Amino acid sequence: MSKPSESKKHNVKTEERIAAALERIATSLEHLVILTEDSGPKSKTIEELLPLVKAELDMNIQEKNEEKRKHSRKPCSIIVDYATQDRSFRDYIRDISKGGVFIETTNFFSAGQEFIMTFSIPNQEKPFRFVGEVVRINERGVGVKFKKKVMEE
Repeated sequence: MSKPSESKKHNVKTEERIAAALERIATSLEHLVILTEDSGPKSKTIEELLPLVKAELDMNIQEKNEEKRKHSRKPCSIIVDYATQDRSFRDYIRDISKGGVFIETTNFFSAGQEFIMTFSIPNQEKPFRFVGEVVRINERGVGVKFKKKVMEE
């Protein structure tokens, strides 16, 4: 059984996390009020407000994730060809960093899945070929970490 002082420390940390989450929600709601005020005096139903709240929360989460990244991402629109062991795909890279890319796709992938991807960037003579690993999945596509560069044969 844990000591009473350990339990109090655990409760304090939990309370701090809850307080931080509530603060983020309050900030999101403040932004939401501004958004709804800009759209005029019309009142909104909860069904109309939920997508706005979700978008605000998603944006806050994305900003926090950006702070955690080792490498800054640059928006782009680069055609990428990539293949698993049994299928080939062509989609667009929507952002890129030294550590990986985000590929906009409607194809289904699993976290940890690997594939070989090939893409070209302006002012580069030869295309880049990398083994990539899916590290993030959302409704717009997949975040892929560069694992190793594929050398030409």
